[in-house]
Amino acid sequence: MGKPKTNEKTKARAGAKKKGKSAAKKSAKKSAKRKDARKKARKQAARAPATHPGTDIKTIRGAEVGPGGGEMIFENERVRIWDLALEPGGKSALHTHLLDYVLVQIEGEEVKTQPHPDTEGFYNRRMIMETRPGDTVFIEKGGSETAVNTGKTRWREIAIELK
Repeated sequence: MGKPKTNEKTKARAGAKKKGKSAAKKSAKKSAKRKDARKKARKQAARAPATHPGTDIKTIRGAEVGPGGGEMIFENERVRIWDLALEPGGKSALHTHLLDYVLVQIEGEEVKTQPHPDTEGFYNRRMIMETRPGDTVFIEKGGSETAVNTGKTRWREIAIELK
């Protein structure tokens, strides 16, 4: 027996199939690249926060506004007062300070702040603060962070938001 005979139509179909597979692969690669580019753009848009209304403070997705938990114990048209506490190793919620604060330390030894990566200005670095009952600190608005009790005892403070 010899070689099977092929006619021109058969050859043309075989060539078209090969070209079709090659073109389909190229098209799939382009489609995947476009999809990756769209995904990357969405991620960048999600990371590029807008600002809170009436401020130049960035909005951080998932961040609470305020001192980061605790119990509000008083509010009027000029101040909001919070009682905040963390057990050793405890963390506050991610939060953004839109107002100036006065912090009064009630108990505890040490607290560390972990800034959100999009935080700018003074609050864009980690800080470790030794605390003593009675210490009072003024904190300017701005910055998004998580507070961590790095001491061996419970940490507690009164946070006074100045409206």
